[in-house]
Amino acid sequence: MKRIFFGVNIPVTDRIREFYNNTKIQLEEEKIKWVPPENLHITLLFMGDTEESYIPQIIDKASIDQQYRNAFSLKINGLGVFKNYSRPRVIWMGIDPEPVLESLKFSIDKQIKELGFDVEETDKFRPHLTIGRVKNMNDRNHLKEVVEERKNEPVDQIEISNFYLYESTLTKKGPIYNVLHTFNLGE
Repeated sequence: MKRIFFGVNIPVTDRIREFYNNTKIQLEEEKIKWVPPENLHITLLFMGDTEESYIPQIIDKASIDQQYRNAFSLKINGLGVFKNYSRPRVIWMGIDPEPVLESLKFSIDKQIKELGFDVEETDKFRPHLTIGRVKNMNDRNHLKEVVEERKNEPVDQIEISNFYLYESTLTKKGPIYNVLHTFNLGE
């Protein structure tokens, strides 16, 4: 079994690193497990534990219409939290709506569902970059101040020309991501 997911890797530019580091400094008094910048990604579809024998079939199916998609740009913008300020679980950087990214996500969902895998039905895709997981929040008001101050702050614009099928191996230091397959867009 391999724990797998489809994702878009986000290259760590100077502007992304600066935004990340400033956020970390602003919230340094809180117990937050910070995601290493090199692990920043957008999850398109998390499949979880999957029999290795299915992986070639998954790759073939997910490749079906991707060669007809062009590379695209993503705008990274602002800061936010999931669940809410009273029960924060995740701190994230936002991704502006991008039709090509949404189309890519729903295409992968459709192709994988056709293979007989359970795919969570959702009308709303909320792309984001998880930068921290809250372990304990002592000052929720401070968190709210930081997020509200930075929620619309432009971070960077990046070009996306591929996406990946990753294996995620859980360790005590955090997940390790290994690329199982690279899907090139527009080739």
